[in-house]
Amino acid sequence: MWVRDMSGNTDWNEINRKIFHIFFGIIIALLVYYDVINAWIVLLFVGFGIIISILSTFYDIPVIKYFLDKFEREHMRKKFPGKGVIYFFIGLLFMMLTFEKSIVMAAIMIWIFGDSVSAIIGKNYGRIVHPLNYARLIEGTIAGIIAASLAASLFVYWPYAVVAATITLGIESIEWKLYRETFDDNFFVPVIGAAVIYLMTIIF
Repeated sequence: MWVRDMSGNTDWNEINRKIFHIFFGIIIALLVYYDVINAWIVLLFVGFGIIISILSTFYDIPVIKYFLDKFEREHMRKKFPGKGVIYFFIGLLFMMLTFEKSIVMAAIMIWIFGDSVSAIIGKNYGRIVHPLNYARLIEGTIAGIIAASLAASLFVYWPYAVVAATITLGIESIEWKLYRETFDDNFFVPVIGAAVIYLMTIIF
């Protein structure tokens, strides 16, 4: 959730998380683009991440602890450390096995810039509350769609990028839950983005 702090204070912890999100995402995008990693390597990342997550709930692992303390939300730090990264890699694995590289790259761009820009703009400049989710602000969602569209259009036809970013971030702006558990947007944002682009390539 990222309702704006109307006191005027800037949530630097959340901004730092989103900056890390962008930095991490760009690194992964470059590794995928230049074929440094493939589906097998991503599968290893998932397995390794799950092991580290389990161990981190019981032990303080050097380096890992620093990143968790610095960038992980407190409630997730105790419940499922590294959940967002693990879910992203699961989604990336699915996409690499299902879609061509250009679609995967566009979906990663939507995930990198859509989520981060939405949060940063929404928390610090947003004023209009989302009608379907009081925890979101319309200005953030619009900014995220624009940023995601521009980034995704580097890899796919620009109308596809705009439609995919709009649908994906429109869905993401609503908090979806199953048995009181919120769906992790690190998984469904890139996967939905990729699926929308793929469907448009078939239809049009």
